[in-house]
Amino acid sequence: MKRRDFLRGVVAGSAGGALLTEGNAMSKPTSPRPNVLIIHTDEHRIDCLGAYGNKQIKTPHVDALAADGVRYTNDGFVVRPDATEMPEKAWTASLEAVDTVVKGYPISPRGVAIQRRVSLSLSQWECLTRPESYTMDMHIPAGGDMTPERCVNSFRKGVEFFRRFFPNKPFQTVSSASWIFGPQLEEILPPEANLVRHMRELYLFPLPCGPDAGLWFVFLLHPVDPTTAPRDTSLRRAVADYLAEGKPWYAGGMFFVVDDLGLYGTQHYRTQWPDVLRAVE
Repeated sequence: MKRRDFLRGVVAGSAGGALLTEGNAMSKPTSPRPNVLIIHTDEHRIDCLGAYGNKQIKTPHVDALAADGVRYTNDGFVVRPDATEMPEKAWTASLEAVDTVVKGYPISPRGVAIQRRVSLSLSQWECLTRPESYTMDMHIPAGGDMTPERCVNSFRKGVEFFRRFFPNKPFQTVSSASWIFGPQLEEILPPEANLVRHMRELYLFPLPCGPDAGLWFVFLLHPVDPTTAPRDTSLRRAVADYLAEGKPWYAGGMFFVVDDLGLYGTQHYRTQWPDVLRAVE
């Protein structure tokens, strides 16, 4: 099977379907209870990311590292592919494995890269990095109403379906890439909004994207002029106001470790993030 081949399947989850797709990650157990290291890669679609692991392994800490050579803005977003000049204070991530240590730049679960080089001991961290592994891709349905409850119910049904009918396709993550995972949505939407509540349960990461990434799905037109864009919903008004201020718009990616489904609703990745930073200092 080639890297971008995928196994098609529809899951009767109330938040939408799911696809089990081939990925770019693996797990190699190094201790009874390893932490998990996920390498954030670039230059391919989200359906080329994945994870594999022992069902009995619990993951106290999860961290993501930026791929080697990826360029970031000063505030931690991937430099746009169409950029003709490097933004001021842009920086380039590095990633290297030296003996039993991996050195790189972490990505916050809020969806931005951190300009701070860290070292992770492979005796304490499990690295997920094999191309032939899989991830369960989250499909974004039309019509909205993506309550956190419906989303996690869809995750559970998807995991149950694929593990039952495709046990030879092991996977350890749910993942997706979409405009709905752009971190700026937490800035412009109220905290009780379904999108914001769902985002806070996930591990977000930045992606290369154009300046109008996903805006068609918000306004159903292209290009989008914030001065004339329709403002008939709270989402459209919020996005149009944000764009009118001249601020950059980003799409984003997310993953969720399947073994952490019982922690959905606790903002697990965000609450454990300070401990992660202390652990890798």
